[in-house]
Amino acid sequence: MNPTFTKLLLVLTMLLWAMSFHLTEFALDYASPLMIAFFRFLFGILVLVIVVGIKYKGELLRIKFSKREWWYMFLVSFTGIFLTMYFFNLGLVTTSAINASLIDTTTPLTTALLSIWLLNQKLKKIHWLGILISTIGILTVIFEGKLENMLQLSFNIGDFYLIIMVLTFALSQIFIKRDIPHIESILMTTITSIMSLFLFALFLIPEFKSASIPTNIDFWYACIFMGVLGTGVSYSTFNYCIVKLGTTASALYLNLLPCFVVLISYFQGYSLSFPQIIGGLLIVASIVLFIYYPIEEEV
Repeated sequence: MNPTFTKLLLVLTMLLWAMSFHLTEFALDYASPLMIAFFRFLFGILVLVIVVGIKYKGELLRIKFSKREWWYMFLVSFTGIFLTMYFFNLGLVTTSAINASLIDTTTPLTTALLSIWLLNQKLKKIHWLGILISTIGILTVIFEGKLENMLQLSFNIGDFYLIIMVLTFALSQIFIKRDIPHIESILMTTITSIMSLFLFALFLIPEFKSASIPTNIDFWYACIFMGVLGTGVSYSTFNYCIVKLGTTASALYLNLLPCFVVLISYFQGYSLSFPQIIGGLLIVASIVLFIYYPIEEEV
């Protein structure tokens, strides 16, 4: 397929994910973080199962996994989907989609830090510089550029939840890279998504008993969009693009995510604050450093 078309798919994927940030903010007016995550993945899994079914056809039933592989897929599901989506939705209860997208952009750097400990990777001085710049950028966004807020630890609790989200997702990437790198991405995504759906349902049992399911039609439009397009289609297209362009080239397009979130916020009448601009530029600068000076793994 034409590489230009593949790149356009990546741009579209980033746009769909950016729209999901704002739709999550909207949906939180009608349901809890857990309930939104449940319905999002309920609709998303329908697409993923169809994609996997078409890709593998009759071979799907012949695929076998060891107990170890099942265990690590569960860990990926628990950390990379269940906890990640829960803290993402919980964070958006009180913080903005712009802050969420900026903090989310630091995931590669967080993964790099965890890799030092868990994958025996070593960082050069330029990498530590990138981490320092990124940290300053995050602190600028979280504490709104005010030293007194930092000294008093005054910050939006939603931003803190989003930092936990980044940590849990980065941990899941370590599990994938270290323990189950041989399992094809789209297959693992589908399996771990199904596992996470059961986890969401399990923890939602008390809520289903005490709370009513939203009846607002716009809420369901949002959940269907986030599930079908923001999860099922987006995950499938992103995995497809990784196969065609490679992991590194595809990951570069993730930097478009905060740009699209800001653009959508602008049309909604939201204006960027000066600390968000400065913090965002610092975060982007740190990512550029890691792009041009990638971490080398120890063999």
